[in-house]
Amino acid sequence: MRLDFPETGYFLKLIVLRGQGKLTVGSATVDLAEGATPIVSANTGWSLRCTADYEHVTLKTEARALTRKLEAITGKTAVEPLRIEPVRDAGNPMADTLALYVRSLVNTLNVSTPDAPPPSWWAAQTADGSPVEIRRAEDYAAAQWHEPITPADLAAAAGVSELSLFRSFKRWHGCSPLEFLRASARAAGE
Repeated sequence: MRLDFPETGYFLKLIVLRGQGKLTVGSATVDLAEGATPIVSANTGWSLRCTADYEHVTLKTEARALTRKLEAITGKTAVEPLRIEPVRDAGNPMADTLALYVRSLVNTLNVSTPDAPPPSWWAAQTADGSPVEIRRAEDYAAAQWHEPITPADLAAAAGVSELSLFRSFKRWHGCSPLEFLRASARAAGE
């Protein structure tokens, strides 16, 4: 089977769950097998040739958010679009751990039903028990307190859609993300 994918504004991390394949990005071709975790750069078309039993999970990161994070870490402005080689990542401990966690999540979700939902610890992965997207949004807001922050900025930093972040904030804090930010700003000013 051959699939061709258009350019997107996201960096894509493929985590191969099973089967075999070949990922082609530009002139680079990477062999795929279980545990492979190659990356496709944003604004890059790509193709995949794979066996019928091939499965992968794709993690996507908005290019703008990744660029801002890199600039924050390095203290320098990126003058060219970021590009990452689509290496296989075999033997990289961090890539192997990520693949292990994703496979565990996929296996857990595959056996979940409305009568037997996933364990509660999947929904609370931070030290204070808050969902990860809440912690990411709060961390971004704390780091960018001196800048105007939009719901789109918070959602990009959290790695979720604005609607998803809104729902998480409503569930966790009982208010919208912007209401939470306003209350936090008032509390900090007191």
